[in-house]
Amino acid sequence: MQLSLPVCLNHVRAVGVLTSGTGSELEEARKRFQEEISSVQDLRLTITSALERLRLESDTLQREDASLRSREERMVASFERLKEKEAHYKERGKKISVVIYNHFSLMNLLNSSRCRR
Repeated sequence: MQLSLPVCLNHVRAVGVLTSGTGSELEEARKRFQEEISSVQDLRLTITSALERLRLESDTLQREDASLRSREERMVASFERLKEKEAHYKERGKKISVVIYNHFSLMNLLNSSRCRR
């Protein structure tokens, strides 16, 4: 089966129209694909930047946590020493009260014995 020249030219034109349409569609698809790649790259850079900021913030928070923990330990130790001193002074206060009581008791006893003489 032989095709005539005008029929062959029509087929060639049709293929040309189809391929030119496919070429422009392909170019459009490439353009959209490149835009999508750019969008994904921008998103990845944004995420990477956010992760770096979070890492830095995390480092800062860990240092602050360690500092506060150390301060808390010093405060607890100071409070414990304060409680020990309080207990010591209470004990000394009781002993001094006994000494003062005994002193005044002796003074009263001496005064009463002087009065009897």
